[in-house]
Amino acid sequence: MKYGRPSRLTAAIAIVLAACHFTWLGSEQDKSESVAAVLTNTSKPRASSSNPPWNAAVVGAGSWGTTVAKMIAMNTAKLKNWENRVNLQLIDEMVVTDEDLYKLKDALVRTNGTGVIEADSVGSRLSKIINTRHVNAKYLPRVPLPTNIVAEPDMQVAIGDADVIVLGVPDQFVKSSLSVIKHFLKPSARIIVLSKGMEFENNALVPVSEVVTRELGIDGDQVCVLIGANIAIEVAVEKFSESTLGCRRTEDLAWLKPIFEQPFFRIGAVTNVEGPQLCGALKNVIAIGKGLIAGQGASANTISALMRIGMKEMRGIISEFYDVPERVWWESCCFADVITTCLAGRNQHVAEQFARRGGKVSFEMLEAELLNGQRLQGTVTAVPVHDLLVHKRWTKKYPFFEAVYQVVATKAPPGSIFRVLETVPQSDDGL
Repeated sequence: MKYGRPSRLTAAIAIVLAACHFTWLGSEQDKSESVAAVLTNTSKPRASSSNPPWNAAVVGAGSWGTTVAKMIAMNTAKLKNWENRVNLQLIDEMVVTDEDLYKLKDALVRTNGTGVIEADSVGSRLSKIINTRHVNAKYLPRVPLPTNIVAEPDMQVAIGDADVIVLGVPDQFVKSSLSVIKHFLKPSARIIVLSKGMEFENNALVPVSEVVTRELGIDGDQVCVLIGANIAIEVAVEKFSESTLGCRRTEDLAWLKPIFEQPFFRIGAVTNVEGPQLCGALKNVIAIGKGLIAGQGASANTISALMRIGMKEMRGIISEFYDVPERVWWESCCFADVITTCLAGRNQHVAEQFARRGGKVSFEMLEAELLNGQRLQGTVTAVPVHDLLVHKRWTKKYPFFEAVYQVVATKAPPGSIFRVLETVPQSDDGL
């Protein structure tokens, strides 16, 4: 999205805002009936004791959490067996829009030259902006939101009645969010995980769904995942995309799919949760590798070879721990997500800049410079993967993932990725 050149007044005010630690942003019948019949009779999922109408809530108002909330709200407004209102739980940040900048000028005049402004005198709480202007001005600016999305900072109010809770917080905040959620969770509620992170425990890769199950003390069947080749802004403006809903029980897939799917957002349904999550995590390491060679002028041939090798190693690592059905690899959550992340994701973008600058600017500094508050996942994921490969003595079995770690850890130059690609064994069918 392009923005016009700021005026001199706007530029001057921006300096004041920076000193005040403000954020400166731009202004801004159906399938469910048959599903309800199933769920309210003997084939209802065993962990669900609620009768319709059901309630849905989203925890986390970042770009993707807000986008998913938008799709749910569009659907619940039409589905008879769901409450219209969708609560969006969020951290209630102060946000300054273009409209607020003019108020800031007046506020500066009222300081009688001191330049000291009360923190709450300029700007609005993010919840107020969402509930009155119906736009997430911080994380999804200029995308209109359905009026039945209600931003709610209080966790108890947001999820206390929810039969479905979408967990849309960044990976690093999952555990801290769960520690609050568990106090207000309905015993029968389903948790839909959007996170593509993982843990490294007891020398094994552990998907976030297992962390959720353990931290909340619920049955593993109550935890599902929604993961795919999805860039938030593209889905938010209704560009055609696909995603994958993974639940262990087919009844849950039939129940939940209608609240997510749109003509522009098609959902594949699988009865597997480990494969989608671990693909979602490991593909970020592949994207780091892609960025490293793209930043050194790699051709399309080289990039496609890297993606193939990365996909093959990704599948191999996951298969060491989990039995993932063949069809899952070909869903949006796996190979398609690798392609999208390598073509347009933040990990490849930052890694490309790392290589272009000769590895002299750290990933942490580039993250702060380029991502507007978002976080890299590939650099963080590469570390536990390396620990696993070392422990299992698999560094030669999966040389590409190990090579990416060596660059991330500044133990090897970006150019070392090319040498690894040249030495990875090719298939030979026994020749």
